[in-house]
Amino acid sequence: MGHIRDRWMQPGPNGRKIRSDRWGKGLRWQVRWETPTGQRSKGLSSKDAATSWLTDQIAGVERRPVSTETLAELATRWQARRCITGHRPGPPSPRRSAR
Repeated sequence: MGHIRDRWMQPGPNGRKIRSDRWGKGLRWQVRWETPTGQRSKGLSSKDAATSWLTDQIAGVERRPVSTETLAELATRWQARRCITGHRPGPPSPRRSAR
């Protein structure tokens, strides 16, 4: 299971929330969840993102990180893979010839 904690607010003496020492600093929401190897945590900027992250972690959905690969690097890697597998562009199809 897991939970979400607001790092910027804390319970006050009368039960109302008051600003914590971390007010306005860093990511506001902290998600904590259990894994087979122990407890994990992650900071997120919005409560919606934190709720979505926790739901995905509990359901076992893995999110892939955003790639830092440029389009040129991706094209080079893609082209090399096509040459290895033998999928080279052939001659134009007779059905698509210009008239």
